[in-house]
Amino acid sequence: MPRTLPELIREGPASWTRMAARITDALARDRPATAAMNADAVRWHAPILKPAKNIICLGLNYSSHAKESAQARGREVKIPDFRSSSPSRRRA
Repeated sequence: MPRTLPELIREGPASWTRMAARITDALARDRPATAAMNADAVRWHAPILKPAKNIICLGLNYSSHAKESAQARGREVKIPDFRSSSPSRRRA
């Protein structure tokens, strides 16, 4: 069983299927009350600390939403350019 998300990703679809089945099985069982965590007590961090490639997530309606939001505020529409260099070429 992989210990990190990058390990799981590298192992590929067969491992993803096994992990999904384990999670589904675990969720189907009754959890003890002590299994619940208060979100304020959790130390949140990025699931992949040093990605091998850039990770950019955008909604399908990002552009139209940005235009709509800018127009509602009476501002100029500025859509950022999402082209970027690879992580290894960026400065720390």
